[in-house]
Amino acid sequence: MANNYLTPGVYVQEISTLPGSVVEVQSAIPAFIGHTEKTRHEGRELKGVPEHIVSFKDFEARFGGGPPVDLKSVVIQTDTRGRFSQIDAVNFNRRFLLYEAMFMFFASGGGECYVVSTGDYNSKIEPDPFLAAIESLNAVDDVTLLVMPEAILLGESLYGVQQAALAHCAARQNRFAILDMMEESAEGKSILLNWKNAPTRDQWRKGCEDFRDRVGIMNLSYGAAYTPYIVADTRPALGYQDLRGKLKDGADKELPLASLDPAAEVAVNYLEMAMGDKEKLLEQVKSAREKLENAGKELTADEMKEEIGLPDQLRLNDVIIAANADPDKYKTSMKGTGKILDGMFSSLISDAPQRRKLVNSLEGLEAALDELPGNDADSYKVGREKSESAFQEMAAALKSALALNGRFADANDKAASLKTDLEGLPAEYDADPVAEAAKTVKDKFGELKKSVEDVYKSDSADSALTDDLSQHLVDLLKQLQSKMKNISDAEGEALNIGQLVEKVPAKNLKQMAALVDVLFCEDLYAAIVDNMTRLAEGLYSTSAAYRSIFDTVRKALKIQPPGAAMAGLYAATDNARGVWKAPANISLSSCLGLTQTINALEQETLNVDSVAGKSINAIRPFPGKGFLVWGARTLDGNNQEWRYVPVRRFFIMVEESVRRATSASVFEPNDANLWSKVKGMIDNYLIQKWKDGALMGAAPAEAFFVNVGLGQTMTEEDILDGRLIVDIGMAVVRPAEFIILRFMHKMQQA
Repeated sequence: MANNYLTPGVYVQEISTLPGSVVEVQSAIPAFIGHTEKTRHEGRELKGVPEHIVSFKDFEARFGGGPPVDLKSVVIQTDTRGRFSQIDAVNFNRRFLLYEAMFMFFASGGGECYVVSTGDYNSKIEPDPFLAAIESLNAVDDVTLLVMPEAILLGESLYGVQQAALAHCAARQNRFAILDMMEESAEGKSILLNWKNAPTRDQWRKGCEDFRDRVGIMNLSYGAAYTPYIVADTRPALGYQDLRGKLKDGADKELPLASLDPAAEVAVNYLEMAMGDKEKLLEQVKSAREKLENAGKELTADEMKEEIGLPDQLRLNDVIIAANADPDKYKTSMKGTGKILDGMFSSLISDAPQRRKLVNSLEGLEAALDELPGNDADSYKVGREKSESAFQEMAAALKSALALNGRFADANDKAASLKTDLEGLPAEYDADPVAEAAKTVKDKFGELKKSVEDVYKSDSADSALTDDLSQHLVDLLKQLQSKMKNISDAEGEALNIGQLVEKVPAKNLKQMAALVDVLFCEDLYAAIVDNMTRLAEGLYSTSAAYRSIFDTVRKALKIQPPGAAMAGLYAATDNARGVWKAPANISLSSCLGLTQTINALEQETLNVDSVAGKSINAIRPFPGKGFLVWGARTLDGNNQEWRYVPVRRFFIMVEESVRRATSASVFEPNDANLWSKVKGMIDNYLIQKWKDGALMGAAPAEAFFVNVGLGQTMTEEDILDGRLIVDIGMAVVRPAEFIILRFMHKMQQA
């Protein structure tokens, strides 16, 4: 549009002659769907909401840790003497897989992603939350992969959720689903819930057939499936307490570990005592907290003890246990714990006595100053001497208080000023000058006293502890420290925690509840748990039966479907080589094994499905190479266009990148200028892809074409209807899936 210049001068116009550029979207940003420990973060609801995550640490910070072990039974086979022989099965009540799957994703090279929580560990695994989570991803454009590791625990509902995932990817046209298959035991249960040492081949094949039969025939090019399950190098939180009472025979009768292996008897007895302490402590502290927080009336000391119901003594069985194993070592350890307590509570232990000492010394100084100026020379002399002596006592107390609390610095300065005025009192009695000097000294003392009171008011606002309660806690903590520093191997060493509630006013109940947690739940609980850990380690090293049981259950907990690890490999391959490189012939990171060993003959039926064309990619062990991904086909394995994962994903990336780049052309004049700019922009982008090796051809013209314009891609009617149509064709490189080498003998010639 021409400018209407009215004022003489020189004008500059910048004319755009270059086409825009295509900014390439990221190709491997998965969205994970599953259950998490937490469903709220910093006041925000996370359930059903896509949350952006950049690392495993970030995931833990927002969604919490892994699930508790919910073991149903470990079925044990015994010999004729009733001793441990072998493990027949490991059965779980339920499992949650997302936490371990996220670990494998990042361990395999994954980066940023999204997580949609379907609920916490108290909720059921049901299809509706998964379907709602898939729907929620419509609000996020950046997602390019969809992974649902927990969906395999949906049973028959799995396939409906997977069909919804494929339909979602096809509708959005900018994402790709990585699907997992069922692997079942002979009883027809997922091996994640019913683990056998040797899952049958027939059941594994049945899982492949069921997947092909039930996943449907729609949108297959937007997904891929991998088999078998992997044994991931994760760290499941398994302990003795999880196995306790879960060892059963074939008739579901409980088998004591000590009967299975006599070598375990002593350690098991000690562990049971420690477990009893732990459970008793948790119950008592929980009950105490509830009653403390709910109490709303003034109670006497006796009423308070009865209301709260804390026992007078709580035995420390870990003292007995450790003393039996190594008394000297344990004494050293407990002395160290005493030192830790010294550091934790030094302020409280020292502050209460110092507070009383300082307050008392201030009261003494105030009383001495009240004797000034006196009525005559003798009374003035006595009052002056008392004031100087009282000041020295107060100054010493203030110095100690300052060492514990820097907020007394102002009071210390005022004390120095008061000292100067005290030393400046007239040497001889003269009524008027002495009265004036005494008034100045008392005013300075008033400022000092107020400064000290302000500090204690501030402290009181923070702690809300009364003087009596503070002193009571001091006495109790000193007893506790004394016991821990001088502990012996005598049985029945006890801590008197009933004393805690003797002098608690109702207004301090909530803080008292917190102190119960800090003093006795956190520290004592930690001591018991640490001791249990040491004992469990000893049991693991001395009992072959326990070691076998523990390792088998831990292996069962490490089994997971391969989808999350594959998402990490997709991301790593895209970053290293490009999305057009097949994520195959790559070893799995942090993988300890596979649930099935697939050979070349078996893979033939997985790779090529002559009936429905649904290819399933295999993960196979290779000597000297590890566990390699040995397949790169989509579920639409018989489709010449969309057979390969990298081809489909490359088209997804290009389509989304061009779509976003050309969105700026909406409502622009649909003429040759616009067509030229759009064509030039896409040409430049695809030339770069050709140079990167994503497209085949000796020249760009052999690698791709971009057509746009009237008579080429559009008719007059299209232009009148507001359509801008661009045809793009690409010769994407395809994986060399079958490398054929031909050899012949060359005969000797005369």
